[in-house]
Amino acid sequence: MTGRRGFTLLEILLAISIVAILLLTVYGVFATAESSRRRIASRAGGYHLARVIFDRIERELLSLPTREPAESSLLAGGRDDRGRPYLALLTLAGEGRDGGLRKVRYRLEKEEAGSRRLTRLSTIWPEPLQEPPAGRLSDRISLFRPRFHDGTTWRDDWDSRRDGLPRLIELTLGIETPEETLRLHTAIRLPTEERF
Repeated sequence: MTGRRGFTLLEILLAISIVAILLLTVYGVFATAESSRRRIASRAGGYHLARVIFDRIERELLSLPTREPAESSLLAGGRDDRGRPYLALLTLAGEGRDGGLRKVRYRLEKEEAGSRRLTRLSTIWPEPLQEPPAGRLSDRISLFRPRFHDGTTWRDDWDSRRDGLPRLIELTLGIETPEETLRLHTAIRLPTEERF
């Protein structure tokens, strides 16, 4: 039987093993690429959310009135009486058709389930007869921390009636993504001219 043509079992097993290794390698490359794509998309969503919140707060801070009213602080921040971080300000940045002076308050609130949400309350100033409910900015915020720089040191609390205006305001947000918590910072420089 000299004309036998065919493969031995060993050759077939070797060929199957090589093909399996190649397919597993290709699958691993695609799985890693897909995982990276998901992680990048998730992070990009977190970065976008932070940028939108930072831009809104910055616009309102840069629209502070030029004089502080006697009845309210122009700018205050730190922790409220329940230990929740907040930032409160008076701003001329209008909303839609409503112009004029508004009182805006950002606060990180804890939900009953243990999750946190960043809320924003905006009312026409002086105080309206009834305070509307705070609007929810995001449920993905786990950290909100304003800090204030007076020109020499950073402080965790501020009241413009007592301290004037800070030179810088640093905002820190913790954004929850499926894979991790992104911790993002921005610093906002207020106009340096004396306002009062």
